[in-house]
Amino acid sequence: MKFNKIYIIGPEGSGKSTLAEILSKKLKIKHYDLDDVVWSHRYDIKRSHEARLKRMSSLIKRKKWIIEGIFGGWTEPIFKNADLVVMLNLDYHLIAKNLIRNFLFGKSKGMEKHKTKLSNLIKLLIHVKKYRTRDHPKSYSGHMELIKKYRVKLIEIKNNRELTKFLEDLR
Repeated sequence: MKFNKIYIIGPEGSGKSTLAEILSKKLKIKHYDLDDVVWSHRYDIKRSHEARLKRMSSLIKRKKWIIEGIFGGWTEPIFKNADLVVMLNLDYHLIAKNLIRNFLFGKSKGMEKHKTKLSNLIKLLIHVKKYRTRDHPKSYSGHMELIKKYRVKLIEIKNNRELTKFLEDLR
């Protein structure tokens, strides 16, 4: 399989950033984090909707890219321009373990300023649990609608075995 425009999605804590880094090295394609599109100063100052769209548009016009992140309907153009969507659809308990570990060791994205607030972790765990069940553009069903709409190739990864196979098959 050969792809030049890859969009990695999945709930928080599923490993999107890690997979983007691995793919970037393996394929020699620069990767971009949607958090850097949303925030002008990470997790402190949000960009305007117009500024986000402008930054996203400049990314998807490139010949090659790997974009990772999970945001709402404004990311639809990424689906439209992707050669491949990789959905990390791991078991909730594994994701919860990742989030708790990251929280305890201060590695949680967006929680650097608030890492002592357990309430933020609890809210995030509840939010992630709802990823598969709610009807929202930033949910499993919302993502699947966009994948079908643009007939983009989908690889859904549910466990380490599937991840290993995907990485072995990719060139």
